[in-house]
Amino acid sequence: MIRKVLSFLAAFTLVVASATGSFASPAVGAGNVEQALMQMELQWCAASIKNDLGVLDTIMADDLVLVSPSGKLTNKTQELADTHSDPNSVCEVDMMQVRVYGNAAVVIGRVTRKSAASDEQIRFTDTFIRRNGRWQVVLSSGSEIK
Repeated sequence: MIRKVLSFLAAFTLVVASATGSFASPAVGAGNVEQALMQMELQWCAASIKNDLGVLDTIMADDLVLVSPSGKLTNKTQELADTHSDPNSVCEVDMMQVRVYGNAAVVIGRVTRKSAASDEQIRFTDTFIRRNGRWQVVLSSGSEIK
């Protein structure tokens, strides 16, 4: 009798969870969120030197605020307008740490950009929000590493 009740409860839980979407998809688990956000950082870096506005538009929230190493504030529209391809540029992201807080996450890391015009390393802090089931960066701040 107890076995039947437990089997019924397990089946009922599966049905309710499936119907309400209570089970997280593999991409939503904490470790998977961290990996997905680190992958987005790498895609952002690559897209910024390839002028891939489609990728950048997907990663950046419409209400994005960027704080440059010099303290200048910009938004998504300005950032997309200032993006240009540079086939000789290199952009690398490393030393990433991710903290997930429900529908918010913070990524801290280092980006290295090398081109004919500049060679810089930036320590960044990016804040992501999950809206409508997808992650987007809403705040990005950087400090030059000297």
